[in-house]
Amino acid sequence: MNDNFYRVCLLIFLSIILLSCKKDKPVENNTGLTNTELNKGVFICNEGNFMSGNAQLSFYNVSNDSVIQNLYEAANNSKLGDILNSMCFFSSKAYLIINNSQKIIVADSILFNKTAEISGFTSPRFFLSVNNSKAYVTDLFADEVSVVDLGLNVISKTIPLKGWTEALLLTEDKLFVTNRASDKLFIIDAITDMLTDSIQIGYGANSIQKDIDGKVWVLCEGNLTDNIYASLYRIDPVNMQVEQSLQFDQLSDAPSSLKISGSLDTLYFINEHLYQMKITEVSLPSQYFISGNNKTFYGIGVDPKNGDIYISDVIDYVQRGRIYRYSNDGTLKRSFLAGIIPGNIYFN
Repeated sequence: MNDNFYRVCLLIFLSIILLSCKKDKPVENNTGLTNTELNKGVFICNEGNFMSGNAQLSFYNVSNDSVIQNLYEAANNSKLGDILNSMCFFSSKAYLIINNSQKIIVADSILFNKTAEISGFTSPRFFLSVNNSKAYVTDLFADEVSVVDLGLNVISKTIPLKGWTEALLLTEDKLFVTNRASDKLFIIDAITDMLTDSIQIGYGANSIQKDIDGKVWVLCEGNLTDNIYASLYRIDPVNMQVEQSLQFDQLSDAPSSLKISGSLDTLYFINEHLYQMKITEVSLPSQYFISGNNKTFYGIGVDPKNGDIYISDVIDYVQRGRIYRYSNDGTLKRSFLAGIIPGNIYFN
């Protein structure tokens, strides 16, 4: 009887251990889309290795704590292509920007079946829809911004704009375009599709956000070779004036991935670690919010509903990366494997 008693106790103990471990290790599902609500969850763009054609789209189901690593491939029995840089949800569709394959794949946002493909790009980066008929696409090498006809899924025209065009933000019929190869923020009239103005900012603007007061924030990474410091700018989009400019302390600082909370009052960015900053602050944060020690932070996603923060760790840019999920107070809640070089993170 003693042996049986100890066996029962051991089984109970092991069951408790297994149940507690399940919270920290989401179940991977690579077999298909059964019982998965793709209209509610977190999408991770895994760039993949350059020239390897191994880009992947991962999906994390928050409600049941499971992960699908090859979402697009499972739905279509075909690979995405080379370098999944970003994606955009609009009008029940998902637009997947495949940078080095020079295309945008259009898929149904519920089951992720491919419905169309937009070609003719040089090296597309980011996509922003304006309405049901038009979207803009930036490009690494083309020296232009493309205008896409969403009805025909073709490039309808291009807007000349020299340099590496990157992040996009639309406000008051003004399209703000960051440029990583200049010290200008460019403005395009979203009605006429004409380049109308530019604003002098720091060098290498890589990301842009709009806060609750309608102000535009631009993060500039600087240029180490040319001794240009990184900086953060706040701009009034109505009068087009710079209201605040903050310079980073170290020439080696290279901040990226500026994001904003669902309440639109708190900024986040990566500079080796993750930093948090209220929009009312008049100086850059001196202390990190979440440590990046022994990690290689690369992309951020902030859940607009509950404030959870997702950070991608690319590790060594060769093996599969990892996603860390934190509560809005910085407490680690989960971590799970993604694909190779997990970057931009989106919510649907």
